[in-house]
Amino acid sequence: MSVLFKEVDVQPKAENLTFIRRIFPPVLVFALAAFVYSQYGLYADLGTTNGIILYSGQKMAEGIPHYVSIFDVITPLGPMLAGLGVMISKQLGWSDVYTTRLLFFVIGCFAVVSVYLLGNSLFRSQRVGVFAALTFLGFFGFAQEIARGPYHKIPMVLFGLLSLFLTTQRRWFLAGLCGSLSFLLWQPTAIFPLVTLFLAALQPRERRPRVIVRMLAGIGLPLVAVGAYFYYHGAFRRLLDSSILSHILYGDRPDRSLLEHILEPM
Repeated sequence: MSVLFKEVDVQPKAENLTFIRRIFPPVLVFALAAFVYSQYGLYADLGTTNGIILYSGQKMAEGIPHYVSIFDVITPLGPMLAGLGVMISKQLGWSDVYTTRLLFFVIGCFAVVSVYLLGNSLFRSQRVGVFAALTFLGFFGFAQEIARGPYHKIPMVLFGLLSLFLTTQRRWFLAGLCGSLSFLLWQPTAIFPLVTLFLAALQPRERRPRVIVRMLAGIGLPLVAVGAYFYYHGAFRRLLDSSILSHILYGDRPDRSLLEHILEPM
């Protein structure tokens, strides 16, 4: 009987140890990211795009939707997150600029954690995940935008990476949801939900319809929610005109081939 009791006592300890081993690396990565990004401070001058997002966020906190307070051509989730930061600042009595930057700072730290999760998931190795996160921490441009934020591409990176990570985990609804949120931050990241949808369509035939429905539900939920918000405020047409139609009908693009765009990063 004493042996049986000992076995029962040991198993929860083993499970707790396994949980700690799983949770410790992402917590460590988050803490390291917070330390590194804090070295850049939150006091840089606002750039043009950052100023537009902050101004629109201030107006959204007053109940005026993006595209109504100012003309812009990006999708609206960045200013909406800035508006959330402004509303938090009003509740706490803090500066709206620094509170919004602090919100995007935390989002940026979670983006580094998502790099770890993706690397760990793809290669089944915590070491690879940590190495990927450390590599990402060396991207000066990303850290710089945190210091002079709010910048819409900080959460865009987070949701894009989460979309890839959740796709590797075959969590189709959440992968579609995060891909859609990434698109709502910058139009070209529509590639993330499209890739996930393509992979969902390659699943075994008996599972394929269910998987695709889950994926489409995840994609559609944020789009419907944001569309309903703008429709409620009588600004749905402005949402379409500014974020979609202006790029198709009025965009002035240089005459460059697709190959040039692909080769330019190299």
